[in-house]
Amino acid sequence: MPDLLISSLAGDLPKLTVDTIAADGSLQPLAYRDLDGSPGPLAVSPDRGHLLACVDVDGRHLVRSYLIDGNGVLTPTGQTDMGANPCHLSTDRTGRFLLAVYY
Repeated sequence: MPDLLISSLAGDLPKLTVDTIAADGSLQPLAYRDLDGSPGPLAVSPDRGHLLACVDVDGRHLVRSYLIDGNGVLTPTGQTDMGANPCHLSTDRTGRFLLAVYY
């Protein structure tokens, strides 16, 4: 899989974007996924196969998981309500546990 830059963009049309990073450092758009709420922190699993993304939808603070395929396409695989809005997400080294930080 090429090196990817995955970003969350807020505003009138919130979305997740996936760009490939070329050898010269330039970015080439690969894929995007529209969101139904305001995006927050992102985390990628250690194997680079899954994206975890916070999304605030109508006051619910969700973390959604996406499969990242070889073309950068994000396929939803699940979600859970975090109960509050974390300021940071990470996984443990195995990718089995999601860690969320609040303050």
